[in-house]
Amino acid sequence: MTIQQETPLAPAGLKFSETYLYRFWVRPDIVTFDNLYALSVRNDETGLTTQVFPVVGYIGDFLFDWSVPDHARTLVLRSVPGTNSLRQFKDLAENYGKDWLLCNAPNEPAAIDCGDAVFLRAWVYSQDRYRSLRGVYLASNGRGCVKIGRTDSCLLTRIRSLQIASPDELRVVAFIPTPNASEVEALLHERHKNSRIRGEWFSMSDELAIQISLELGGYPFK
Repeated sequence: MTIQQETPLAPAGLKFSETYLYRFWVRPDIVTFDNLYALSVRNDETGLTTQVFPVVGYIGDFLFDWSVPDHARTLVLRSVPGTNSLRQFKDLAENYGKDWLLCNAPNEPAAIDCGDAVFLRAWVYSQDRYRSLRGVYLASNGRGCVKIGRTDSCLLTRIRSLQIASPDELRVVAFIPTPNASEVEALLHERHKNSRIRGEWFSMSDELAIQISLELGGYPFK
């Protein structure tokens, strides 16, 4: 599982701006207010859900800048399909999740099926998929070194933090889900202490890391 695989790369030209509440994905160089739709994508207990709302304009006398989140929050949406019921984005969006796509499309079904919406669904899923994974991970630098560590919150966040300090691209090759991560981590460190390079890093092949995880009820990432 590389970081890139778990966090899909945005299509060329698609960018986002973010406030503490919302993330707005848009193609700022080409998007217009003609046939503009706002799509929310969220992942909850029912799975991925996409909601779509036509955009009729915005409130304010400023020159609209797609890169400014506060501008996006002033968008006026048709909140009930087929009616003239209008609501300002900031008043509507809190019930529909953090991630929003602004895109031009001939109609609502086309907006839902457009390539940017497909990407955003994959992106939201990638953010949530490993958020609840708690246990012991085995991460490889691709050069015969494997880090055996634990995460008590979000696996993806943990690997990202490690990547910042690593010149090599890190890849999670195996994961052992367990509520006793500290004990399992200590067990593996003791078993493989003769292969320790430094700290939590061990001289180990990816294949051996996978085998180790399988023996303790884990599974490989492919």
